[in-house]
Amino acid sequence: MNKWMALAVMTAFLGLSSQVQAFGHTTIVQDKVSGGVLPYVDGLKESYLQKNVNSLLKEKGEALAKQAGKGARLSYEITVNRPSLFSVILKAEGDKTLYEGVTVDTAAGSELDEKDLLYTNTTAYQQYLQGKKYVFSEKGIRVQSAPGGAFDTVVPYPSLVRTINVAGGARLLTSYKLTKESADKTLELKPGELIALYLDSNPTTGLEWSLSDQSAAPGFADLGHSFYLPMVNRTNAGGSPGQTILFFTFEKPGNYDLRAVYARKMEKTPNSELMYHFIVK
Repeated sequence: MNKWMALAVMTAFLGLSSQVQAFGHTTIVQDKVSGGVLPYVDGLKESYLQKNVNSLLKEKGEALAKQAGKGARLSYEITVNRPSLFSVILKAEGDKTLYEGVTVDTAAGSELDEKDLLYTNTTAYQQYLQGKKYVFSEKGIRVQSAPGGAFDTVVPYPSLVRTINVAGGARLLTSYKLTKESADKTLELKPGELIALYLDSNPTTGLEWSLSDQSAAPGFADLGHSFYLPMVNRTNAGGSPGQTILFFTFEKPGNYDLRAVYARKMEKTPNSELMYHFIVK
């Protein structure tokens, strides 16, 4: 990742997006329409974004009702709700029953671009999601069984951890930020939840952070790393002092011990090391 991607990732983990309010969900109320009810979004920071989102939902609902036939009744199910995105399944019952899934990016005021949350070139994406319609839910991605059909297949998030775009995944999944202050302590979490470990570093010294011990164990998933260089060097240290960010998660339940090692390549003795403990259940 480059400097700007690192900043975007750090912003996502810190929850500093200008579009995200202190509330834990997008406000979605029930709007009565001639053909039933549709979701209506309120409380977005920018009125034009709110207008765009509600126009999108109305257009989707009306189109689905038209396809379902005369006298179609509209309803919906919210499958996941976050401050900057939500997924909803629209349902129209008329001559036939049809379903349409929509994931809305409230920060953009439009339908979510899947590449903002997912890597589309992974084996898991190609196996479970490629060419299919889906929505996000609390426990996994719900996939539509057939065109117009129900979203009745669930792919659990732990099965997709290497498909989650870590830069945007914190908008959807529970995410944790750890620092050196958590060393020798234990974090309890669930499979598929994201972790970002922030550690002070200075790559111009030749020293690099890496994970050892159980980092090769089944169930551990390395999601890459990045380096964040502050605009202003407040440490007065030479070189390029900043923070290395190690991203990872766990695909399976279990107890894991990870050692973060700060060392030069080919040197056996590290400059520094920190131990972290995880209980995944």
